[in-house]
Amino acid sequence: MPLNKEKRKKYLIEYNTSPNCKEYMREYRLKSRFGINQEEYNKLFEEQNGVCAICGKEEKDISSWTNKPKFLCVDHDHKTGKIRGLLCGRCNTSIGKFEDDVNLLQNAIEYINKNSTKSH
Repeated sequence: MPLNKEKRKKYLIEYNTSPNCKEYMREYRLKSRFGINQEEYNKLFEEQNGVCAICGKEEKDISSWTNKPKFLCVDHDHKTGKIRGLLCGRCNTSIGKFEDDVNLLQNAIEYINKNSTKSH
């Protein structure tokens, strides 16, 4: 039988404030979405020196849960599932909007180059 609204709210508060909840959920999401564990994520993070594989910057978006910078996103090929690296939220969203289409990305580069003011 489903919990009523108040009991569900109480349960979620207790569950989400337990000491190991965030770590467990993070491990679960990494494993279920990408097939890796926290140790494998940490290895990628270290190999990239803690920065985005595209822009070379640290993640700047702040988590509402922890008030700390969010984790870098696990970027993967949507056809094969192969992990390509870790990206900041902005770069991850940007390439996602281009649907990993190299031709669209190349067209965007050409467009920017053609229409940008050259500075010397």
